[in-house]
Amino acid sequence: MAVPARGLRVAIDTTSAMKPERSGVAHYVQNLVRALAEVAAPGDRFVLCDRLSRWGRRAYRLEPPDERFPQRWFQGVLHPRGLRVAHGPDGRLLEMGGAARVVTLHDVFALEDDGEGTPEWRGKMADRYQAVADRADLVLCVSAWTRNRFLGHHPDTDVRRVRVIPHGVSSSFSPDAGRDLPAVRHALGIEGSYVLFLGALNRRKNPGVLLDAWALLPDEAPGLVLAGADGGLLAPLRERAEALGLTSRVHFTGHVDGACVPPLLAGATCLVVPSRMEGFGLPALEALACGTPVVHSGRGGLREAAGRQSLEIHPEDPEAVAAAVLRTIDDPDTRARMVEGGLAYAARFDWKVTARLTLEAYREVAR
Repeated sequence: MAVPARGLRVAIDTTSAMKPERSGVAHYVQNLVRALAEVAAPGDRFVLCDRLSRWGRRAYRLEPPDERFPQRWFQGVLHPRGLRVAHGPDGRLLEMGGAARVVTLHDVFALEDDGEGTPEWRGKMADRYQAVADRADLVLCVSAWTRNRFLGHHPDTDVRRVRVIPHGVSSSFSPDAGRDLPAVRHALGIEGSYVLFLGALNRRKNPGVLLDAWALLPDEAPGLVLAGADGGLLAPLRERAEALGLTSRVHFTGHVDGACVPPLLAGATCLVVPSRMEGFGLPALEALACGTPVVHSGRGGLREAAGRQSLEIHPEDPEAVAAAVLRTIDDPDTRARMVEGGLAYAARFDWKVTARLTLEAYREVAR
């Protein structure tokens, strides 16, 4: 049965984007909403819903792209009426009356790693995943790895209800983004050539291995820029850098505003992603789109984000990290292959494609 001509009416929980320092999930929500505005039919309507429990963050509500995206508060039984679909883009099951339930899963870290978060947090997340497995009408996973691991932990789930829709790449990520690098350098205090780490300074992102790798590199090697908010490791990393004599070669920028990220990636000698686990690894894909080589751990969904033209290393091996970084610098043929292949690979990912596939999912469950 076709969807009525009046179009879809979809609620999207945008609460995860209500923060000044937006996470990967927040960027997903922001880019998905923007792309939906470009590809959806004129009669489709998307209600941007924020939980009342986050009222204090109302100044950071997502900006509606046009009049088809009204904003509403919700909590419990308080929610918009007449919805066809309710989308929880941050792994939460969104219960809104009789609306079909669509959930995007970005990872299953709580089920994979006993060192991730607190036991209480892991328990809460396990309950959330179980609710998704039991009651979601459709589960969208950002990578095949996330899909496979989710199904591995919930083998009774109907596999037809779980599909992969990867992230896209914004047009702001391109080699041309390097034109704005001087202003970004000045704003962040970066001098000279640099290799970039981009992400929260936490255990899972594993930035500490990079300090041990830089201790093995010659003094003339590019500096290391650790760009990301403190996830509990900033002080130990500073102490480690000082103990290794790397103070002048390692630069901590703190959280980097979204507008600064494309130039920062485009200007880097390479991006290093030594994560112990990633649901996808969007910065790796964005780096490729900027023509920047990527060195990564291959853990979780990173192979899907970084493609085959990137260099893979063991995340606990500083010597392997150092060797891979030097290869991107000293081997022109390898670097040219990585840049050319990376640009071609990144061109396959587009937020409009992500939005169209998501829109198809909405229409499917709304029938």
